Amino acid sequence: MCAEARPKLTEVLAQRREGTLDPIEHEIPPLVEWARASRAKEKGGLVLIAPGLYLGNKQAAADSELLSKKGVAGVCAVGARQVFRGAGHHVSIEDDGMASMLPFFEVACNFIHEQRQIGAVLVHCKGGISRSPTMIIAYLMRHEHLSLTDAMEVCCLARPAARPRATFLADLESYELQLVQERCWHRAADLASEDAVAALVPRAPGSKAEVQAECKRLLGALQEQCMREAFGELREPSWQLRDAAQVAVTSYADSQGWRKRTS
Repeated sequence: MCAEARPKLTEVLAQRREGTLDPIEHEIPPLVEWARASRAKEKGGLVLIAPGLYLGNKQAAADSELLSKKGVAGVCAVGARQVFRGAGHHVSIEDDGMASMLPFFEVACNFIHEQRQIGAVLVHCKGGISRSPTMIIAYLMRHEHLSLTDAMEVCCLARPAARPRATFLADLESYELQLVQERCWHRAADLASEDAVAALVPRAPGSKAEVQAECKRLLGALQEQCMREAFGELREPSWQLRDAAQVAVTSYADSQGWRKRTS
């Protein structure tokens, strides 16, 4: 069986920039601008990806003097054995083209973010080429709110030799879709406000039955409006949106004194 051909991350990034995978022009995020200005200032087994965030190999992870000098407070070891004596998180995954990293992203990214509030964090694997760059990119999408393309650029500017396996690139694409959906649902819930209910031009109810019917109508209309604005289409509402819409409609009804008519 032939070995998997793994293009460098720089080549994958160029394809995304030039092709149809990321065709929309957008404002350059501050972290991308920072990465471009700081391009490849550090080389070797330990490179600075973003302020307080390092990517490295197992040799760098074992160099306690180097880590102390860089102010590393926590280490996320992806596949490689954990040798750091401080706060650490180990992701048990092989770089064999079969394993998926997607199930590990959330916990590992949260660990990295928590430790980054304390000091610098190192994310490493055996060679700093495939698994750790993948985790770094996932972290940049989750906690720096970058697109997959922008996160790839930030990573490969500091680590041009990075070349994640196709399986891991597919994991990152799936994770980006997951994060986009999550953020759309958060936006939909944020749009469900008392003012949004008022904009639906509620009908003044009279009886208890009319109040209940109008609240039900407003609840459905508000959820539909929020989903259209957040997604551009209707879908089954999430529990977050349902709860937010219920609070908004109840608050509006209370402000109009409708509850008195149901007592």
